Amino acid sequence: MTNLRLHKDGVLLTVQVRAGARRRAIERMEDGRWKIFVTEAPEKGKANAAVIALLSQRLRLAKSCVQLISGRTTSRKQLLVKEMSAVEIRRCLP
Repeated sequence: MTNLRLHKDGVLLTVQVRAGARRRAIERMEDGRWKIFVTEAPEKGKANAAVIALLSQRLRLAKSCVQLISGRTTSRKQLLVKEMSAVEIRRCLP
């Protein structure tokens, strides 16, 4: 499964999110996807905001360069990463 796809505005990144976790982390799963752990609860968009903050921090981008495209209420999310190539994203994430 490919979790990075080109988009006209950047790169689409598919991730699995675990909200309400005990830690904040990004890990690579066996199938090649990334799993993002955030401590915030999945209520009122808090976990989604935490995912964007953690991912933008790890990629060294402004939060405005990471946008949630789909999966607002599910654990599987698609994020649009602007101003970075797929190769650069792979280098920055575990």
